[in-house]
Amino acid sequence: MAAFWAGRELDAYRAIDGDDKPKAFKLWTLRLIDKSGSSTWPKNDAKHGRALQLLRELNDLNRSDPVGESEPFSQLISTYLVYCEGRFEEAEAAFARLPAEMQSGEKREYESIFGCRVAGLYRRNLWREAYEKLAPRRRVFQALAHRMSADKKHSDMQALLDTHRKHYPNDPERVYHEVIFKSDTKKHSEAVALAEEFLDPKNREKMLKNGPPEYRTLLGFYSLDMRFRKAYSLVMLGRLDEAEGMLDSLIMTYPSRNEFLKVRVELLIALHKHDTEKVDQILSADPYWANGIYMEDDYATPFLSEPFAGLRQKHPRPTK
Repeated sequence: MAAFWAGRELDAYRAIDGDDKPKAFKLWTLRLIDKSGSSTWPKNDAKHGRALQLLRELNDLNRSDPVGESEPFSQLISTYLVYCEGRFEEAEAAFARLPAEMQSGEKREYESIFGCRVAGLYRRNLWREAYEKLAPRRRVFQALAHRMSADKKHSDMQALLDTHRKHYPNDPERVYHEVIFKSDTKKHSEAVALAEEFLDPKNREKMLKNGPPEYRTLLGFYSLDMRFRKAYSLVMLGRLDEAEGMLDSLIMTYPSRNEFLKVRVELLIALHKHDTEKVDQILSADPYWANGIYMEDDYATPFLSEPFAGLRQKHPRPTK
């Protein structure tokens, strides 16, 4: 394994004999898929590009063996590579020919590739087909909701939420994504109400019961995100004191301390209060905020107002 990640990947694979070879191929290819961009569109940079190229070379080497060429897992990897080339219709036809267990998102080892299949249909504007025919449906909903939210496809997102509510009225995943949707579409009063419903301790056991199997481990992350969405919407509603009271609850403590969400809300509050000293403090502490303040309307609009004219000279809009 050490040789594989030390730049001698193909030589390391050639040196393996017998029953260990298929096991190594499966282990290494799944690792490479994660490194090449997983179920998102493969990232276009040197690190991820190398992982994708290595995946192609390793798959070609495996398929040069008559046994490897016919092995279903090798066919699965070949299908993933077709997807990575943007040949979505061809990839979907190949996915449909795979063994049933490899077409399902139930197994964690195939989850990333399952996400690619959903993404391929989504990119062809066939998200309804993905939702109706792929299983498990809850994982399809997760994948579609994340993509629609990122792409700001609000009408599709509303239709997806309505459809999913009919099938799973008590699914906490739906409530989670609906809060994000309400926040993104500026329906902040509704976002606050739904976030409070999600965060109500009385609903915790119900959510664990109705959520997917891994929900117990996800609930902490989701709860943090819901607190952030609630606080953000409170600011947009002008309820600044309530949002300020939530700041400490926005600090991530595991696996390491991270105050990113807290600072996002803190900056938004300072902008709405016209607190130039606090805004300057945050922008001066990290170039990320100095550049990012121009990128989102909810931050840029107040920052471009008259009270911050002096700060705009100190922290100008970044040039391309």
